[in-house]
Amino acid sequence: YLKNPFRHIADTKAANIPILSIDETTPDLTYSDIRSVSPVHIEYMNNMGMQGSFSTPIIVFGELWGLIACHNAQAKYLCVEMRQACRTLAHSFAIGISSFFTNEKLQKLDSTERYLNIMMEKVIQASDILDGFESVEDSLMQLIACDGLVIIVDDNLLNIGDVLPQESLEILDTWFCKSRSESSFETDSFLHSALRTLIHTTG
Repeated sequence: YLKNPFRHIADTKAANIPILSIDETTPDLTYSDIRSVSPVHIEYMNNMGMQGSFSTPIIVFGELWGLIACHNAQAKYLCVEMRQACRTLAHSFAIGISSFFTNEKLQKLDSTERYLNIMMEKVIQASDILDGFESVEDSLMQLIACDGLVIIVDDNLLNIGDVLPQESLEILDTWFCKSRSESSFETDSFLHSALRTLIHTTG
């Protein structure tokens, strides 16, 4: 769908017509507007009682965000002009979605920046930096959207929310300091990212 702007099945009951190549290679139908589809898809349409269909993608930020799918109980061929008009409508909708996401992101960034400034003022005013973070722990967890947070400054440690046991945190801190060259690290699954290293570290 990123390469071809629509898929059109005019008649599921139409006989397939073979396409012959000038050589022995299989013809590339990537940009073909009307072509045969998987028998499973034909069966799916028959089960719905549909004989014609047309779909066009909604592409947002270069990725497939959604589809506009149209079905018809009888066979229906859409001319090129009609297909292009549908594509234009889908493209206009995609622009609207992109604009919405962009504005939403800008608003979140602006809100986050103001939120951070307020928190940092409280942290700076505290006599001890960990005490300062502890005074804004609820706001900090909401900002990061996490269940647990650990802040380590030298040998001092602050636990907020649900965190690992002390021994595990020390192993994690050692692993990060020794194996990571960057100042930040993010993962959706820490077990997949560092489990083998941690097992080796703990012997």
